[in-house]
Amino acid sequence: MPVHCTCTGPPKANVFVFNLPAPVRDLELYAPFSTFGTVYSAKVFTDKQTGASKGFGFVSYQDPRVAAQA
Repeated sequence: MPVHCTCTGPPKANVFVFNLPAPVRDLELYAPFSTFGTVYSAKVFTDKQTGASKGFGFVSYQDPRVAAQA
């Protein structure tokens, strides 16, 4: 289960993910990336007014080496 926080991993441990399909939310982003290692957070960015996905997000890992593998 992802940790939902404003924390990020150490330098070079954060992965930018783009071209996400509109229905993808935090849990769907977390699931495939968690197979690589410990995830601090997985966040899909959404429009504050409409709640619609902006099509991108970030996954923050505990370890930069794990982020590089992801």
